[in-house]
Amino acid sequence: MPDLKLLLTAKDVSEMTGGKTSFKRTTLPGVAPSEDYDCIYYEPEKGSNYGLGIQVFRGATPDQTRERYASMLASYPSAVEIQPVAGKTFFAWWDEVLFVVFVQPAKNLVVVLSCGRKHCDSDRLYELARKVATRAG
Repeated sequence: MPDLKLLLTAKDVSEMTGGKTSFKRTTLPGVAPSEDYDCIYYEPEKGSNYGLGIQVFRGATPDQTRERYASMLASYPSAVEIQPVAGKTFFAWWDEVLFVVFVQPAKNLVVVLSCGRKHCDSDRLYELARKVATRAG
């Protein structure tokens, strides 16, 4: 698994938000990190808005990776496939949270970037996904 602190850095988060908000790095609630899954969540130190997150899922085979992506595409609200970041890519949103999900085919990874609308818009999240894909490649 790649080191997520190198894929989505504190500097990236600061640049994304214009340095207006302070964040603390933690893990996303819900799924515990494992050998094939990891996550980081940059939580705003003040307020209750969603910050920025990254999740990485590793498939044992290319087929498992494609299946995970297809399952996510089918289950995320308002999901629409978009211009690929690395491999197949989709954009989704739910309430105040935006998502860009993409496959890093060479490494059998599915990467999920999420950001609260208060801190980014879809264009900035897409550009951040391109940066993360380059680092994960």
